[in-house]
Amino acid sequence: MQRAVAELARGQRLATPTDDVQWIRTVHCGLLALCAALPDGRRQIICLAGPGEALCSCAAPGLECWVEALAPSTVCEVLLPATGEDVGDDGHAQALLSLLKLSRARLESTLAHVVTLGRLDGRERLASFLVDMARRLGRSEGGSWSVSIPMTREDMADHLGLNADTITRMLGRLKREGLVLGPSAHDFVIPDLDAIESRGSLACAIAGRSSGAHPGGRA
Repeated sequence: MQRAVAELARGQRLATPTDDVQWIRTVHCGLLALCAALPDGRRQIICLAGPGEALCSCAAPGLECWVEALAPSTVCEVLLPATGEDVGDDGHAQALLSLLKLSRARLESTLAHVVTLGRLDGRERLASFLVDMARRLGRSEGGSWSVSIPMTREDMADHLGLNADTITRMLGRLKREGLVLGPSAHDFVIPDLDAIESRGSLACAIAGRSSGAHPGGRA
């Protein structure tokens, strides 16, 4: 492990890591913010870290992420081995790295969701949700996607920070426009996933997906 101490002025930024670098930043004094920005410039402060608190590696596909000093700050940065191969046969270190990777993946998912709730309107939130569910749980069939979403309208509303009537109304609009077909209350067919993504212009970025299938999806 490598350690370094940084003195940051207010407004100074520290870049988030690449995939092959992990770090933990502990605040000795001052105040840090983990920030993210959408492609159109909308900025969201995800969380704050004060004296004695820490931030770990976190980034999200499609979002610009950074750590920013909101006040003059002193920060201790610890760089960790990138892979298990870097720590050899040390079982404890291997377990720690595995835990950090799992924690980082969960934090990045949470980061994207916080930005969704904080900076997207209802249309963009629902579009992002449908894109994510299709690629996470759905099946690609000749260019269209079939997905069964085991959530009630109330569940969707609680997840997206909306209300059930709004979800029902927006889904109805998507169906009338032919962007979503609904054989049942929980089963959906999306004829053109790109069209749903464009419905919420930033949905693809927030969902953190490329044009390929989500690792959990089925081609």
